[in-house]
Amino acid sequence: MNTYKTFILAPKIAPKIALNLVLMSSLALAGLTGCGEGHRASPNLAGAQEPQSFDLPESHGSMRFEPVTPAPVATPVREDASPAMDSMAEIEMSTVSESARHPICQNPQSKPAGVTCPTCQKGEFTQPPAKRAKIDILFVADTSPSLETERGAIAKGVREFVNALPAHTDYRFAVMAAHADASYDPQHKRSTGLAGHLIVAGQEPPVLKRPSSEREWSQFNRQLIAKLTKMRAEGATDGGEAGLFSLDKGISEPLLSQNRSLGFFRSDAALAVIFISDENDLCSYGVNYPDGVVPKVNVNKYLDTGLTVEEKANQAYCRDADGRPTVTSRSVFVKLRELQQIAGTDQANPLLVSGILYTEEASVPTAPAANEQYPEYFTENEVGYGYLDLIRDNEGIAVDISKADFNKGLRQIGEAAALKLEVKSEFKLKNDVRIDPGTVCVLVDGQDVPRVADFESGSTRVEFAFREDLREVHLRGVGALRADGQPSKVEVFYCEPKSVIQFSPEELPNYSMPTSAEHYRGLPVPSACRDLKRRIEAGEFDQEP
Repeated sequence: MNTYKTFILAPKIAPKIALNLVLMSSLALAGLTGCGEGHRASPNLAGAQEPQSFDLPESHGSMRFEPVTPAPVATPVREDASPAMDSMAEIEMSTVSESARHPICQNPQSKPAGVTCPTCQKGEFTQPPAKRAKIDILFVADTSPSLETERGAIAKGVREFVNALPAHTDYRFAVMAAHADASYDPQHKRSTGLAGHLIVAGQEPPVLKRPSSEREWSQFNRQLIAKLTKMRAEGATDGGEAGLFSLDKGISEPLLSQNRSLGFFRSDAALAVIFISDENDLCSYGVNYPDGVVPKVNVNKYLDTGLTVEEKANQAYCRDADGRPTVTSRSVFVKLRELQQIAGTDQANPLLVSGILYTEEASVPTAPAANEQYPEYFTENEVGYGYLDLIRDNEGIAVDISKADFNKGLRQIGEAAALKLEVKSEFKLKNDVRIDPGTVCVLVDGQDVPRVADFESGSTRVEFAFREDLREVHLRGVGALRADGQPSKVEVFYCEPKSVIQFSPEELPNYSMPTSAEHYRGLPVPSACRDLKRRIEAGEFDQEP
């Protein structure tokens, strides 16, 4: 099970404001509010309801492993003036030996022709020197009026995020509304919808660049507060709850090129996406909800279809004509990874997806019933389904919006972003060799790294996880340097599964497939991989499939 370490943030003062409208063919909702004041603290400055009605199926540097002579190779240095630290690392791998206590594989010289035996692979990587980093930080915000106070508080607290970044980081901020309307007025050459666009609240630029002085910081903070508080809601998405759809639009053409022309989504920069919401994402209906959980929806319905606002929006923006999901947390995750891929290489710029939202049912506020017909839907506040799934896929930070304080949560997200910028922590196992997931072992400076199934959100423990779906090893809690100041070294080991052994019983009647115990106890596991050795000795892999 995936777990989140949630950071307890400020109590919600009021429940979600319901849109008590009689819905005919369309909805309209507009909201405009005042701007808060900038914070004076010194930042990191340069030089200074109804049941769910959808029941459709979900559509849903590299580390090089090659059987060659051991030859660790450093990751090539990019020639950009100030590139982001690539989150992937390249490692040249070599075959340790053919594995298993199996007579047919023990002596390669006498092995019959046509017999395939599993191999074990190992390799190492040395962390490169740190370089000045670039990062684009994008807030994707639910625009409902009920979140205005929280959005303003988050904007004021961004100094905590900034101060957690490495010194002299080239950072930029932008805001995107969780809307679905991406309409464009060709006559006046302007957007009438906000989906996928970097929004402007007044006269400030769409992208806010790193300030160079205290005076500039005050202006920067006021402008960010305005972006996050002067947001109009969108009736078609029940106030603005289509964060996944809007982000998908913003990183797809033609809007991607437009956003890049504004100086955002830079091809040589890390990317941090932070969702702000007090509900689920609209595209999560019928895809990301746990069994038995009934979505909370706006109880008003369109007279022509009988659908609620959320249901109609889900059909219009998240599914194709046959009802199949087209925008999901997984599809957006894949597109974000493609966006961060460095052209012409197997490497990628760092990506961090986080969110400030309700992380569990226990944190969602309840309110006295105001409608006898739909008492359970007086408040639409809900766990951030859809967003949480994307955060989990990216192993990001999930901050609970229900308690105080936002500064702590933003600092935790900033620290996670800093680690992505400073340390290579993701290693792609790039080859066609099959991987036995249970045999993956990781050493950092010769020390065995504990393995976990999933990272706990915000944890700083040294540990690793193997993402079988991505063929990647992910590290957490490690630094770029050893205690003596020398570059840190990462070593990875793994073996192929015993099912790789292939021979014909008719041609070789005296041989049989080894048992799991024989196979695993015969692996040439490095002595430093103590945890893997312990699990083998404990018989964790002895059970036959």
